[in-house]
Amino acid sequence: GKGAKKVGKGAKKMAKKAGKGAKKAAVKAGKGIKKGVDVIEKYVSMIWGCIGDVFEFITVGYQIDIIPDIVSFAAGLSAGDMLGFLRLLTKGKKPSTWLSLDLGFAVGITSDTGWIGVALGLGMSCGVSKCVAYGSVGTMGTVNLPTINAVCVFGAPYTASGWQCSQVFGGAISAFCCNFNVATGKNDCR
Repeated sequence: GKGAKKVGKGAKKMAKKAGKGAKKAAVKAGKGIKKGVDVIEKYVSMIWGCIGDVFEFITVGYQIDIIPDIVSFAAGLSAGDMLGFLRLLTKGKKPSTWLSLDLGFAVGITSDTGWIGVALGLGMSCGVSKCVAYGSVGTMGTVNLPTINAVCVFGAPYTASGWQCSQVFGGAISAFCCNFNVATGKNDCR
């Protein structure tokens, strides 16, 4: 009678306590798993954060074929806004003007009038509030129009050594990028 009832109540209490403990452990384990997933997501985003970023650019400078029709090198000067034209139109934000000195190296199909292929870009851009050095690797397409421009101080549209002064319109889809703030030393390489 009473002894069995007491044992039953004790077992019930123990089962209830065990259930609460299991629930607490499951919640704690769930939080731990979520934290782990968050860390992994942040790491993957950091490493692959600029895969697929699309950049458009307009620049004036010199280019030369290193291996005709396959490998080209360029150096240019450009100015513009940090937001990008599409974001400027869709978000209605004010542009932040900048001036940039850029170097580009392309492998693929190259000519005096355009590049299509894999490209490495390096540059230094200074705006109103900061200077940033940057680099990126990705796919790129350009239209290169031979031009006479004040930026091309060594001759235009062609120099005696074979460099061509060009107005370049292009776009790129990045696979890797890195921005380095010259003043603070901070970077977001990914």
